[in-house]
Amino acid sequence: VGGTLGVLLYFWNTRTPQALVLVESAVLLPAGLALLLLDPARAEWARAAASAPGYDNNLIAWFIGGAAMQLLAVSLLCRHFAALGIASRAAWSLRRTLQALAAPPPPDPSPATAPLLDQDRSVRPRPRVITR
Repeated sequence: VGGTLGVLLYFWNTRTPQALVLVESAVLLPAGLALLLLDPARAEWARAAASAPGYDNNLIAWFIGGAAMQLLAVSLLCRHFAALGIASRAAWSLRRTLQALAAPPPPDPSPATAPLLDQDRSVRPRPRVITR
């Protein structure tokens, strides 16, 4: 099962956008901690880890190491996006969109130009016919 999950995780991580790491971390870290604490065999591996310091199968240690690597990836990704200015451009774009949505609609055309606008909409280019 672990090998299959590793292969699926590899394909997931190599084919999704990097920005999805933020969402993935926000979901996986709390869910992983909850599942770790709800593990029915927790009493077995927790006791062995406490009584034998060199015990290799300590799931809490593996989880903390994985969480640290996930948080490192998130911090490096945020640093990368901040250095590129992507976050400020996204904020600028969002601000412009909200300003455009809040702007009053353009005025209706005057009655004198309304027939011209209707006429312009009905004009379509004629298809070219090739004759010999």
